[in-house]
Amino acid sequence: MTKLTRRVLWGLGIALLSTGVSSGCLPLPPAGVVVIERGPPPPPREPMGPPPGMGYVWIGGYWVWRAGDFYWTPGRWSPHPPGHRYWVPGRWVHTRRGWYFSEGHWD
Repeated sequence: MTKLTRRVLWGLGIALLSTGVSSGCLPLPPAGVVVIERGPPPPPREPMGPPPGMGYVWIGGYWVWRAGDFYWTPGRWSPHPPGHRYWVPGRWVHTRRGWYFSEGHWD
């Protein structure tokens, strides 16, 4: 295979991948997560209030799915744990099979 052929195939692969991603070709949810048919409502406005001290990070509220409906879990201030750079918020992800919640975590 020549260098030109490899470059053309590489370019086609990138083009196909980016087309699939932008056209709504969505990944499957991870194994073991609960998938539901409808997405969450918009988040309500949530007052943060002042942090309780230095080194606290706001962890915004989120919708949880329980007993067949969405319930709001309010946000809170959390101490920034050592060895972590930032908080990655949880979010609802839409796939071909429906919606699932991806938990927030420290990174």
